[in-house]
Amino acid sequence: MAKLTKARLLSKLHLAAEIMMLLIFCLSIQVTKRIFLVVNTFTSELSLAEIDSSDAGIYHHLAPVITSSEGMKLFEKVCKLVGTQKDLYKLVNLNGFTPLLLYIQEFARSAEGVYNEYKERLFQEYREKQAKLPQSQQNPIYSAGYNRYNAHHYLTPQETAKLEQDAQKEFDEFVTRFLEKIQMLVDLGANLGDKVQKLKMYRNAPKAKEKVKDIGKDAMVEEKNSNSMDIESAKKNYLRPTEKLNHYGPQGKQTALHLIMSYPHIRIVKLLLESGRIDVNQQDKNKETALNLLINSYNTYT
Repeated sequence: MAKLTKARLLSKLHLAAEIMMLLIFCLSIQVTKRIFLVVNTFTSELSLAEIDSSDAGIYHHLAPVITSSEGMKLFEKVCKLVGTQKDLYKLVNLNGFTPLLLYIQEFARSAEGVYNEYKERLFQEYREKQAKLPQSQQNPIYSAGYNRYNAHHYLTPQETAKLEQDAQKEFDEFVTRFLEKIQMLVDLGANLGDKVQKLKMYRNAPKAKEKVKDIGKDAMVEEKNSNSMDIESAKKNYLRPTEKLNHYGPQGKQTALHLIMSYPHIRIVKLLLESGRIDVNQQDKNKETALNLLINSYNTYT
């Protein structure tokens, strides 16, 4: 038994070392400045299972980099090392988000930029390839020097279409990798049907009661006489729980389906709908369903 415990300890130490090296690598190539948050979290705490003052755990801190290839690798390492410790995979942070909701939100924010990065890189590689060819073998438009005015104008429609197809293929592979990470989180126990909860300061507070306007004691007595209710029952009828909108952040009560509507990628939407955990009629704090947000998003670009 002691030997097994030692082996497991060595295995965890090895994984921790790998995570540290990957963090340093991410920082050295400047994948994103936000990776510093993850590095800082790892190096300033004794354990990856710590929960910080914003009620966020390591899975939350990975959200800003989850759409980068290095961030995805880091997520895999953390899953192996942390797993289900302290239920961090479903922890609700200060703003009411679980890690899964943050990942979906980050995908919606970043996906278009990821595709454009792939596209620009492929166009740049093509330009560099053209520049190295003898002039007789270059694209005639490139050879004529039109690229001085617009880098993409020297491409023929066929070449442009081919490069865009290649970019789309790389983007599809990126989506597959992202979905794999979401599935890993679900396998730990995360719920695709979660919704953004109240801000922490209001989460456990009892709902406030307020009297309906212009309803007084006389009205309650009248209610009693007409319906054979006692005064206490009448009071309960006119004292209703209220839920103030400022108890939530901007995405209050939104599901993952709401959050993906700013970039409604079909594979993400399909995953959420087929899970059977999403209430498609769920309204956010502004009484908007996911469909409402989709229509509003579409109208923005038309």
